Amino acid sequence: RKRIGWDDETIVALYTGHLYPWKGVDTLIAAGVGLPSQVRIRIVGGGPRLSELDARAKESGAACDFIGQVRHDDVPIYLAAADMVVIPNSGKEEISRAYTSPLKLFEALAAGKAIIASDLPSLREALDESVAILVSSDDPGALRNAILSLANNAEHRRALGIAAAARGSHHGWEARAEAILAFIRKQ
Repeated sequence: RKRIGWDDETIVALYTGHLYPWKGVDTLIAAGVGLPSQVRIRIVGGGPRLSELDARAKESGAACDFIGQVRHDDVPIYLAAADMVVIPNSGKEEISRAYTSPLKLFEALAAGKAIIASDLPSLREALDESVAILVSSDDPGALRNAILSLANNAEHRRALGIAAAARGSHHGWEARAEAILAFIRKQ
C-alpha cells in the first residue's frame, strides 16, 4: 500500500479491467453510494468511459476512486494492496453471461483475494460459494451488501482468500494447457 500511496486503515474493494458497460462498472459505482467512509471502491482501468464514470461517481457521492489505466505488470501490486476484488459483470449482455472468461478473475484467484462476483454462468465455471460471494448481477444493493459484509469480517475475507488461492492453482497457464491437451487426446 505504501508503494501506491494507500493508507492502511481504508478497506479497499478493487476492480481491475476494462470499463465496458457489460463489465458492470456502472453497477459497482451505484453500489458505492452509501458506503461508510472507511470503505472505498478503487477502480483500475481506462478507456473512453473513464471521465464519464468518474464524473458520475463524484456526482452521486459514490465511494469510488478511479486510478486509471496502469501497466499490466503493476496490476499485482494493486491486487496485493486490496482487501477484496469485485467482478461485477452485467447479466444484460450475452458475452458477459455466457462467453467471457475474464483474466482478471484468474488474477484475483492467484492473488488469494476474497472475491465478490456476479452470479453468472460464465463466472461459475471458476467460482462457487466456497471461494467467492456471488451476487445477483446488475443489483447495486446486493453488491453493496456483499462489500459491507466482507468489510466487516476480516476472518471471512481471509478464509475466502485462502480458498481462492487454492482454486487459482488449478487455473494457471500450465493447468489450462494440460486440460486442453487432455481434451485433444480424447478426440
